[in-house]
Amino acid sequence: MQPPVEAKTETKSHVDDTPAITRTSPLVRTLAQIAGIWVLSDIGFYAVLPALGLPARYNTDPMTVSVHYLYWIGIAVITFWPLYARWPRYGQWPTFENRITSYLIWTLAFGGCAMFATF
Repeated sequence: MQPPVEAKTETKSHVDDTPAITRTSPLVRTLAQIAGIWVLSDIGFYAVLPALGLPARYNTDPMTVSVHYLYWIGIAVITFWPLYARWPRYGQWPTFENRITSYLIWTLAFGGCAMFATF
């Protein structure tokens, strides 16, 4: 007696033929975003603040440094908002639909508040 013949069906393999070096995993993408925010905030701290005539020293002008990093906290929140995709189910605030618009609104609002506070 012969064993039953298995029916062959076409199934796609779950293995991706793309080399691992070119695939972007969520961890790599998240680490790259963290590094980008960190580098840009440091450029702002060491280059932009002195160019604006503001001292970039923690001890002599802590408010300037605090406001600078408050801005970057807002940028980080907007950047990493999609990682919290389940937030609308548990929170009362909707997610940012368009992050570019959110960056622009945050920057303009922050700049307006900073200008108001300095004059």
